[in-house]
Amino acid sequence: MGSVVCTNKKSPPSTLADVPNPYLIDDNHTEVKDNNDKYFDDGELKELENKEFKVQKIGNKCIKQNQNHYQRWQSLNQYLGSGSFGSVELAKDIEQGQFIAVKQLSIKGFNPKQIQAKIDQFEQEIRVLSKLDHPNIVKYLGMEQTQSHINLFLEHVSGGSIKSLLERYGKFPENLVQIYTKQILSGIEYLHKNGIIHRDIKGANILVDGAGVCKLADFGSSKRLSFAKEECKTFTGTPNWMAPEVISGKGHGRFADIWSLGCTIIEMLTGKPPWSDETKNQYQIIMEIMKGQPPAFPPNLSSQIKEFLAHCFQQIEKSNYNRQEPHKRWNVIKLMNHPFIPRSGNTTCSVDISNMFKALQKS
Repeated sequence: MGSVVCTNKKSPPSTLADVPNPYLIDDNHTEVKDNNDKYFDDGELKELENKEFKVQKIGNKCIKQNQNHYQRWQSLNQYLGSGSFGSVELAKDIEQGQFIAVKQLSIKGFNPKQIQAKIDQFEQEIRVLSKLDHPNIVKYLGMEQTQSHINLFLEHVSGGSIKSLLERYGKFPENLVQIYTKQILSGIEYLHKNGIIHRDIKGANILVDGAGVCKLADFGSSKRLSFAKEECKTFTGTPNWMAPEVISGKGHGRFADIWSLGCTIIEMLTGKPPWSDETKNQYQIIMEIMKGQPPAFPPNLSSQIKEFLAHCFQQIEKSNYNRQEPHKRWNVIKLMNHPFIPRSGNTTCSVDISNMFKALQKS
């Protein structure tokens, strides 16, 4: 048994170190004009600034809004998966009778300095998630710190990850990939317009609920661009989904997420991680990516999806792969307007999504 401490979105949990970090969300600085990665063109920047597209500052719908109220919860001893810094298990909020996901970071047996280092690791994910409010991003509910664990409480997304669905049902048909890509793009758009890079987009980090709605999850690798005098240079993510500029360590921005999106689309179309059919070893694959080589496209794709993927992977001059130009890829605004993405009201699919998830809901 444990207790949920719900927090509002204006301040991170009090047990975590509140150390200023130029890459983390700041309530007073959510402008899109921090465009060091050349992500938006001048026209897009002007339009976005006029719209005041900002991270929500209102309180999240926590299990309890009172920050000092302790809510009883019970572990159901069901492993859901693993995140960037810990395992995730299913739990139940006893008072509300709702399922929640608990991401746990073990601190048992570590000295105070090691515990603080672990807290600092977890802080980034909590501070980012606690400020986000979008239907295609998993909801943050609260956190607690016990003698043995730091627990992060999240919305339970019943369908599991895209990776788990691919393992159970095989590759997705192209029309289902269209719908999922639009939803994933919608979540990425929200992040990118607020200067946030996810940095680890892949099937394992995209959850799907019982109605077939995709939600971005696992923000342990995310970074914020505001006030950054230069692009991120840390090597973060999963190699098969990584953009060339991430692997090279020469600096990367929001375009790195676009490359990873393209890899995730290939993952959905093939039912396997990108590069799975290659005979190359991991080192050879990394070298190919550094040269700007995308993973192979599956056969028999429509011209629309091939063109869409080409815009995700545009990256460098083939004659000089040391000159990386990720800004040649399309950003979320341009990709959202591509013919491959269904227009509003045109999201029907010949696949019965509800039937696909019935087995998961009963299990």
